Amino acid sequence: MTSGPNDPNVPGTPDPYPGGVPQPGAPGAGAPQPGGPQHQAPQYGAPQYGAPQHGAPQYQAPQYQAPQYGGQQPHPSGMNQMAGAGRPADLGIRFGARILDGIIVGIPVAIVWTILLVIGGVTGSVGSWFFGVLASVVALVAVMGYFAWLEANKGQTLGKQICKLRTEGPNGGNPTMEQAVKRNAFYLFGLGGSLISAVLSIGFLWIIGSIISFIAGLAGLAAIIIIAVTINSSPTKQGKHDEFAGGTKVVTTG
Repeated sequence: MTSGPNDPNVPGTPDPYPGGVPQPGAPGAGAPQPGGPQHQAPQYGAPQYGAPQHGAPQYQAPQYQAPQYGGQQPHPSGMNQMAGAGRPADLGIRFGARILDGIIVGIPVAIVWTILLVIGGVTGSVGSWFFGVLASVVALVAVMGYFAWLEANKGQTLGKQICKLRTEGPNGGNPTMEQAVKRNAFYLFGLGGSLISAVLSIGFLWIIGSIISFIAGLAGLAAIIIIAVTINSSPTKQGKHDEFAGGTKVVTTG
């Protein structure tokens, strides 16, 4: 067996590990020799797919979103800008609907009122007072019931239906009965004044009743003007009566 130049069994051969164990700081087998260039063998392996290579820039595909058809696009003002159904109704068309409703409910009420007053006129003073009060009660209940019941249950009075309008609650849908009564409460000025005047139509009290009825009528007229001004100036076409009812609104249906 031939001995190598570094064979520890051959006399005179230097022992790379004195004492038989590697010494701290001593180069091990296969370690690079001091003073020489440090070369590292290339590492070969299968390419790793899916990981970024050598810090190359990562490109992300743009995200395209399909257009949403039929939906409403938000507007900076927060208003619904649809040209058709759901658009806040203008003052003019709402005023026209109120006139139609006044005719629809007013004619039957006027007929009943006249009949009751005629009956009261032929039954003496007490009968005249009683039927006068009854006529005022019927008018108040009929008018308030017409607007409040139809808006709370149908969302539309007959006038609004003809004009293609509907009343909505603050959260959409039909308003509650309480909200419908509140938004039509301005009718109570005139109708309530007439009722008070009828109740106080006995003896000298008719003077007080007439004054109260006159003041109530002025208050009702002022309420109508305020409502019209606030509807016209509001970006959502909500009047003071809508605000009083918690945020109701009138929108178009077509």
